[in-house]
Amino acid sequence: PTPEELASIACASCDTVAALTGWDVRCALLSHSTDGSMDNALVDKVRAARSIANERRPDLKIDGEFQFDAAVRPDVAAKKVRRESEVAGRANLLIWPDINVGNIGVKIIQNLTGADAYGPMLQGFKKIVCDCSRSAPVSEIVGNVVMSCVRAQALAEGEERLCEAAPCALSRSEHTSAPTPPSLSAAWPEALYRLTLYTRPELAFRLGDRVE
Repeated sequence: PTPEELASIACASCDTVAALTGWDVRCALLSHSTDGSMDNALVDKVRAARSIANERRPDLKIDGEFQFDAAVRPDVAAKKVRRESEVAGRANLLIWPDINVGNIGVKIIQNLTGADAYGPMLQGFKKIVCDCSRSAPVSEIVGNVVMSCVRAQALAEGEERLCEAAPCALSRSEHTSAPTPPSLSAAWPEALYRLTLYTRPELAFRLGDRVE
């Protein structure tokens, strides 16, 4: 992607993760360089993407360029990042610099750890779109369905707030006739519980105590 596209990916991913989890998202733009340790065109692209993202969405915590360890480990970040950063060492969202490393990274995690990899979740559309790998097991497909439902609910709630804050194309009677979707804070634990019950029943039993 271009720097502009990489910035858009970071911003959209922050919104998606916040909608799914309710986290305080800390987004790291990954690279083979950490905060100027290398200087080449690949690093320049990531730095430019960070600047564009920060200018477009100053409300989001997006920083880089960071190597993976500097993004997720506070002890490494303390050595490599010589400036203040809300993200370094504490990132909970990682943005790969291109599809090559992204695909390779996901396949490594899947095949060496046995983890499920949900998605890809396509972003930037008016409607929710999710893809499934041809090798996806049933548990990944179920996870994609659950997360797509939660994302759709978040989208509906966002449109609801926009209609309340500004004139809406729908009449007031039409707008209020639809049931108000439940809050994400209530819906996501229930959705997560149902997914876990299906894919990891031994974990769902413990999670169920919290949900109930």
